[in-house]
Amino acid sequence: MLPKYPGLYIAAFAVSGLFTAAYGQSPHPAGKHSKKDTSVYRAVAQPWTQADFTPFKEQPSAKRKKKQEKATTPFSEMVQTDSTTFTISGRKIQLHKSGFPAQITSYISPDLSRVDTTPYPMLTEQVHFHIVNAATHKDIAFTSKGITFLRQKTDSSIWTAVNTSPLLQMDVTGKIYANSQLSFNVTLTALQNVELDEIRMHLPFTFATGEYFTGLGYAGGVRPDTVNWKWDGPVAYGRGAWIGSSNAGMWYLLEDDQRNSNSTPASWSNNGKGGVWVGIKGKSVLADNYSGKRSMRQGEVLHYNFSMDITPHTGRKGTF
Repeated sequence: MLPKYPGLYIAAFAVSGLFTAAYGQSPHPAGKHSKKDTSVYRAVAQPWTQADFTPFKEQPSAKRKKKQEKATTPFSEMVQTDSTTFTISGRKIQLHKSGFPAQITSYISPDLSRVDTTPYPMLTEQVHFHIVNAATHKDIAFTSKGITFLRQKTDSSIWTAVNTSPLLQMDVTGKIYANSQLSFNVTLTALQNVELDEIRMHLPFTFATGEYFTGLGYAGGVRPDTVNWKWDGPVAYGRGAWIGSSNAGMWYLLEDDQRNSNSTPASWSNNGKGGVWVGIKGKSVLADNYSGKRSMRQGEVLHYNFSMDITPHTGRKGTF
């Protein structure tokens, strides 16, 4: 589950039904966004807590209070429709055999008034890693053994996937929650000594989904043409970003095995060599999360964990 970070807030912006997410206080250096962005966006400085999902004030009578408690149960049940597909409050999440999301589809209308039958796919292809062998300068090809479920409940499900190659093994443990959050523990183990040009994780968004952006030093607004961010800068500006539109978006955070909001994820940072690039690539708005060159000794383990929070959030009855 996504941890609660000090200063990190989910904010709603009411401009033509726009929902987006932003920091409660602006972490960006001056000049990082245009004037037109500041005229469109106004942050709601309210912490992202359980209270955000409570649409009613407490009622004095026991009867009304009981009704309130029933009505404000924050999340609807998660339904697993087949071996790799989940539906949650107007969203469908499909898993790839590698253990990562193959597609995330929103059925929420752009004006946030209803859940309908029109699909709004968020990804152009599955979430995936590129691990480049320095000897060949080509991606290391992994064989995926498929998904094995450890838990399948209406509030959360857990699965594992093993991806192997002669040089490396990538073990993935994924968890999905009924509040549309996902977390991934990605463990990379060297089976031989190997030199790597790059380890990167790609989040390929559709153009429609990649309309707005916040995080990595940007206060929030229309997505910049290009975002270049490095781990050698202030960590408070980093760790992740929100990319989305009014009815389909994603907060994602880069983590390690410690999941500590006050420390830099060692594998992602790679002593400051890593960073995040966001921009147009082919038919995608690509979030390229890279870590740079490195060596791995046989038996060495690296952790490339990350979490996702699919927006907008919905209530038990599908309200927003």
